Amino acid sequence: MPQVVPATSVDLSSCDREPIHIPGMIQPHGCFVLLEPATGDAMPRILLASKNAGELVGVEAHELVGSTLDRILREDDAGEVRRRATLESLHAHPVYIHSARGAACDTVFNAVAHRLDRYIALELEPLLEDEQSNASALYRLLQTAMVDLRQTHGVIEISTRLARHVREITGFDRVMVYRFDADWHGEVIAEERRGELEPFLGLHYPAADIPRQARELYTRNWLRFIADREYGAVAIHPAASLPGTRTPLDMSHCVLRSVSPVHLEYLKNMGVGASMSISLLKEGKLWGLVACHHYAPRRVGYDVRAACELIGQVVSLQLADREEAEIADELTRGREAIAEFVAKLTPGPQFVSSLLAEAQQLLPLVRSSGVAVLVGTQVSRAGQTPSITDIQAIADMAQCASTDV
Repeated sequence: MPQVVPATSVDLSSCDREPIHIPGMIQPHGCFVLLEPATGDAMPRILLASKNAGELVGVEAHELVGSTLDRILREDDAGEVRRRATLESLHAHPVYIHSARGAACDTVFNAVAHRLDRYIALELEPLLEDEQSNASALYRLLQTAMVDLRQTHGVIEISTRLARHVREITGFDRVMVYRFDADWHGEVIAEERRGELEPFLGLHYPAADIPRQARELYTRNWLRFIADREYGAVAIHPAASLPGTRTPLDMSHCVLRSVSPVHLEYLKNMGVGASMSISLLKEGKLWGLVACHHYAPRRVGYDVRAACELIGQVVSLQLADREEAEIADELTRGREAIAEFVAKLTPGPQFVSSLLAEAQQLLPLVRSSGVAVLVGTQVSRAGQTPSITDIQAIADMAQCASTDV
């Protein structure tokens, strides 16, 4: 049965405490094995296997445990994976190893591996039918995106082009660029979508939508993918723990890692059937996300996801320079506008009237829609403001607060 928690049982107050890095399960569109590193020419030994191994690789998980990698992959492909997937050559981030053929099935897999403690986590995803034949088209789309994104200047412009290229490469119904503020609330600053869909551009979302530990994972992992919101999560045999211990497997970097039931419920409430997100980092910290939604289940090939991850990394390198340049320009314009505004003010008795006369120039400088000036009991206003009574009450509160300090 799909591992989806009913809305009535989802405890949103515990979202930021959920141990999402140790789910003990994977999504079913691929197979997971944990390998013991081999020495010399020996084949790596399989220590753990996901329970969908029989369905995907033709050998049941309990039969794989204790056997070697060539039980899953043809001998020459297993040897190539063994040669490339060593602890010395791997790190925590998953890397593509090889296109490998099954030993007990006719399936060709994308083999992806990373270090997991002192072991090797190997994940096998069956190639999609058109994955290899579309390689040249994917390369052209990626090349076009890279050239186009280098020619942009402002953050909004690069975000808009980024959304367009990611949607063209992936085929998702909706692609949004989502930027965080200092308190982790988010805003959709760019969007590409299927024509009839409701626009989300400009919408704001609370920080609780993406809890703290999820943001931490997004900082470490550039890309997350859910092929089918209604998937049935697959357990690990004999247990999702480091061999010989009760320490749960840290699956932070597993591309097949099962996601939080709360997140699946969130997607369900939005009518989303498949999703993908790409991290955007600025100086090593999470700046935003490229959020992709499809309104039906959708498998996206590993090569397409890798291309999108690369695009996200390239754009992340540009963000710091683009945003700092925009901030510098804004400060310069602000200083010039303030100097011009002050020069128009009249000292003395006419100060208030001159200030209000220039209110339309003042308000953008302080990002306000109204201004009120109090001189004794006299209240002067311009723009959108509260009533005079409310302004006087606010002034009294401010005066009391300053007296108490």
